[in-house]
Amino acid sequence: INEEVRWYEIKADMLAENEHQLCTKGSFTDCIQNKVILTALNEAIEGKKIARKAGGIGTWHAELDQNNQWSWSWDALACEMFGLSLNDVGNVEKWASMLHPDDKEMVMQAIEHSQQTGQPFSQGYRAIMSNGETRYFLGQGQVGQNIQGQNCRLDGICIDRSAIHQAQMDLK
Repeated sequence: INEEVRWYEIKADMLAENEHQLCTKGSFTDCIQNKVILTALNEAIEGKKIARKAGGIGTWHAELDQNNQWSWSWDALACEMFGLSLNDVGNVEKWASMLHPDDKEMVMQAIEHSQQTGQPFSQGYRAIMSNGETRYFLGQGQVGQNIQGQNCRLDGICIDRSAIHQAQMDLK
């Protein structure tokens, strides 16, 4: 007996042919190839999540909305890195309020420069955690364009480099 699992899609419609007769018409489609592709895609996504977590790499995204305003989001790891709650996702003002006062203007200008010019974003900066600890981060991002060639998105990563910074200080 072959115990291979197969995936099918069944669609049916009941149609009235006249007042007293009903007819059911449908299709039966083998969708194992779709299931194989979906499984591989989900495994790749999960693998990327595990690798980013292992590397301490949070991800973030900004895109222009219908009102030509930048809308922000970031993943749970970025929230964790900055001590933010999941309710804070997208609240760029809350994130920016954590930036070290000496770095805030530089970081915000670098982000704006990337959004306007399409140049990659790459910036080291400090953030002050709620417990007063200073953490060291590297942010990097790439600008994406829409079909008209307008800069419409900025996707990137943030890496907590605090341990590297501490090691460098210890070596001095």
